[in-house]
Amino acid sequence: YVDGEVIERGMPNNHHSAIQDYFSGACRLLRPHVLLYTRPELRLRVDPGRYRVADIAIFEREPVGRQPDQLPLAVIE
Repeated sequence: YVDGEVIERGMPNNHHSAIQDYFSGACRLLRPHVLLYTRPELRLRVDPGRYRVADIAIFEREPVGRQPDQLPLAVIE
């Protein structure tokens, strides 16, 4: 959603999905040393009425709720 309007976005392919899996796996491998929580394809509110779907959102704390209010530490796009 951008300003309350649905905007079409590109559709991921197999290569894109494999890269998402790689980054999520790499973050999980770091978990014994650094608490990171990854969420692929999570809808994030960046402003009132403005939403983006991150390929991977990385959080310092476990996100809570269907649409977390906390900002991610990083976003991989």
